[in-house]
Amino acid sequence: MNEQSESPAALSAGHRKRNLIIAAVAVVVLVAAGITTGVVVADANARAEAQAAADAQAEAERVQAEQDHADALEEAQTALEAGEFRYVESEPYGDAAKREELRTEIDSLTKLLDSSEPTTEELKDAATSVDIAILLVGSKEQRDAEVAAAAEKALDNQYETMAASFEGNGMSPPFDGREYCEYLHEYYTPDNVYPMLWGDQTESRQIDIAAVRVYCPEFAPKMDMVLGGFYDGDHIVGQTIQPGTYRTATGVKDCYWERNDGSGDILDNNFVGAAHNGVTVTVNSGEGFTTNGCGLWIPAG
Repeated sequence: MNEQSESPAALSAGHRKRNLIIAAVAVVVLVAAGITTGVVVADANARAEAQAAADAQAEAERVQAEQDHADALEEAQTALEAGEFRYVESEPYGDAAKREELRTEIDSLTKLLDSSEPTTEELKDAATSVDIAILLVGSKEQRDAEVAAAAEKALDNQYETMAASFEGNGMSPPFDGREYCEYLHEYYTPDNVYPMLWGDQTESRQIDIAAVRVYCPEFAPKMDMVLGGFYDGDHIVGQTIQPGTYRTATGVKDCYWERNDGSGDILDNNFVGAAHNGVTVTVNSGEGFTTNGCGLWIPAG
């Protein structure tokens, strides 16, 4: 027997070993191939997903751009209509230069809308320019408010000037001018403010003359009547009071009055216990006139 020859068992074991090695290598190759294929497939899927996402984003942006353009067209048309309305409305009150600027912006927007392919940004800019021009022209309500504010300011200036001229004359107003008239309107009427309020000497000396003249002139007739009168005391006709006929308020009680010749001799006098219709007296220049308990005497005319 040849020594180099192997036994059948050994040969069989060798074949099995080779087969195992070949199988292992095959498994490794297959696994590697599978991994490579998986990577390739995953990469392809990722690229496909990325492309799909990009396509979806592009489509969304296209749709949004179309919507933005449609919105810009609508806003431009709205601005154009508003501009035309304000231009016509503002003719009676609007500043000429500002209206002309509005006209220019309206015409520019009209030209843009009539063009073949205005861009979204062009439409937005043109519409904004018209909107700004509309605001600069202002509405009738704004103009009316401005006029009213200017009138109020003019009254305030008039009041300040007039009030300054009354300083030091004893008529010291206790309120701001507008507040004084608000006070009169709240509690009195032009008919009853005398004698209800101004029949009192202290209140009469606190009349805000400037306020009544400027802010509530409906009270002026009674105010002038009160200011043209005088209260109890000793008076010299022609100097401290003017000649004429005077009367007291109605319902006067315990009123004494006396006319004298200026030297102390009594020309006429009377003590009135009660006078439902008031007391009336005529005084002449150069006479003295004394009154006590009669309150305010006002011109009877």
